[in-house]
Amino acid sequence: MYGGEVSYSMLSGSHQDWTKADDKRQPIPPGGIVSGQDDIFSSDLKSLALLSGRLGKKIDKLLIYGRAGLAVGDYHLAVLDKNVARNGSNTGNNTGGGSDRVWLTGYSVGVGGEYLLDESWSVGLEYNYVRLNAANINAGGTGCYNTGAGTLPCSGVTGPVTYNMRPEIALRLVALHVSYRF
Repeated sequence: MYGGEVSYSMLSGSHQDWTKADDKRQPIPPGGIVSGQDDIFSSDLKSLALLSGRLGKKIDKLLIYGRAGLAVGDYHLAVLDKNVARNGSNTGNNTGGGSDRVWLTGYSVGVGGEYLLDESWSVGLEYNYVRLNAANINAGGTGCYNTGAGTLPCSGVTGPVTYNMRPEIALRLVALHVSYRF
């Protein structure tokens, strides 16, 4: 047996973290420009669309199948540069930051099974691996660099804060579904 399927999901899978060398905020090293431990990143996969083909075998009331296809996800990235001063103190001058979004494309593969309970009802279990490939994203905006010339943020040369990244996302999805046929 064969068939196709299109699915679209709105997600709320956000993650927030700051850049850090260890678990403690440290001052900017001597001769350093920025600490690299003061940037807060927020990433969010807002939606996921799958276009898949299915190929399976029916054994009495059980359908076992494999699936493969295209995956597309709406990815958002935001960064806030807290501009930690040379002495490591946070003055609250959160002037750096920006955001961007990109549509990531990739693939999905999976396996599943569906059991026919009667003429109208069935239950199924499915596992999918989704891989969204890297794409360039530039979370840039307003802000400044602390050159280390003083203890206050932006006390040296100012310039735009720009972060060029290539996110890759791997998802493992398990779904239990109940279906009714009209």
